[in-house]
Amino acid sequence: MKLEVDYQVRPRELWWAYRGQLMHGIAAAYAAGDLNSIAERRFSMVLEANGAFVEISGQPDLVYVDRRMVIDFKTTKAVPGRWRTYTCPKSETVIREGPFAWRNKYLPCPYCPDGEHVAREVVQESAPRPYRTHVQQVSAYRLLLGENDVPVERAQVIYQDMAQQLPIDVELLPVDETLSLLQQRLALFTAPDLPPVLTDPEQTWECDFCPVRGACERLHGGPVGREANS
Repeated sequence: MKLEVDYQVRPRELWWAYRGQLMHGIAAAYAAGDLNSIAERRFSMVLEANGAFVEISGQPDLVYVDRRMVIDFKTTKAVPGRWRTYTCPKSETVIREGPFAWRNKYLPCPYCPDGEHVAREVVQESAPRPYRTHVQQVSAYRLLLGENDVPVERAQVIYQDMAQQLPIDVELLPVDETLSLLQQRLALFTAPDLPPVLTDPEQTWECDFCPVRGACERLHGGPVGREANS
């Protein structure tokens, strides 16, 4: 939608982008003196979508060629917190999981007759995990780099907020799954009509920060993002 509608953004709302540019500059300066590193270099490959061949490209933040590793920097309001898994103690089925804590005392449970549990009694915390979209991104970089004779086997996302820096290792998606994901996205982007609004709970938060949300709601005829699912 941002490709279809003109919009303006206040400079204070782009502080995250400014911090990101700083880190990209540091990565580029570092790589300039290291023959085994690549930073801020754009790579491309060709995929088929809707009966046509389309060139796509990407620009990884930092690649350690000798380590076969790609690094991506993410500036954020707060680095990811502990991963929380809420499990029904009777059925041993996961009720919900993610980086956010359940704020109410009781957690509804569809997997047992009790119907709910005390949230703090059924939660287990583990190390922070990268966000799913970031896993998809670095997995796409792995595929893109491989097509350009730069093999990658490992990836890491380095999250940064105003107080700290948190590197998280990424379990890369299989190459065939990554290729299928790219082809699906490319089919949407090259379709004659605009793609549907976001409905995935892990992605709808983006609507809250989108500068063309109003235009999307007018076109959709109702709320979009998390409000559409509430």
